[in-house]
Amino acid sequence: TGMLSDSLLNLTLQSMAAQSCEKPPLQRRLPSTLSVAKIKALLARQFGLDVDLQELTWANGSSSGTNDIPIPQPLDRDDVDLAYFGVANKATIYMQERDVTTTTMSRGASTSANGNELLQRLEQQESEMNDFLQRKQKIMN
Repeated sequence: TGMLSDSLLNLTLQSMAAQSCEKPPLQRRLPSTLSVAKIKALLARQFGLDVDLQELTWANGSSSGTNDIPIPQPLDRDDVDLAYFGVANKATIYMQERDVTTTTMSRGASTSANGNELLQRLEQQESEMNDFLQRKQKIMN
C-alpha cells in the first residue's frame, strides 16, 4: 500500500437540496487531501447546484451501536482539505442549499433593528441632556 491509497476515503456524497434530493447518492473514493472547494465543484457537476449556494456537512457512517446517531459537522472552509475536518472513511458528505433570501433578509432585519435601537438611544440621550440643561439654567438664574 502506497501513501495515496492510505489516504483514500470511501465516501457517500448526498444531496439534500430540493432540486436534486431525489437523485441517488454518489459513492466515491477520494483522497483525504482533497479540498472542500473541489468537493463543491464535484457536487455542482453531479447535482447541478452552484458552489456559492452549497453548504456542506459530514457525518460518520453508521456505527455498530444502535443508539449512536451520527451528528453532521460543518465543512465550512473551502480552502482546507477533508483531513483538516477529520472526515473519516465511510463518512457521508451532505450538500444543502443555502437559503440566500432568508440569510439576506435576516441580516437586513438585524441591521435595521440595530439601527433603530441606536436611534432610540440617541434620542433618549438628547432628551436627557436637554432636561439637564434646563435644570442647570433654572439653578443659575
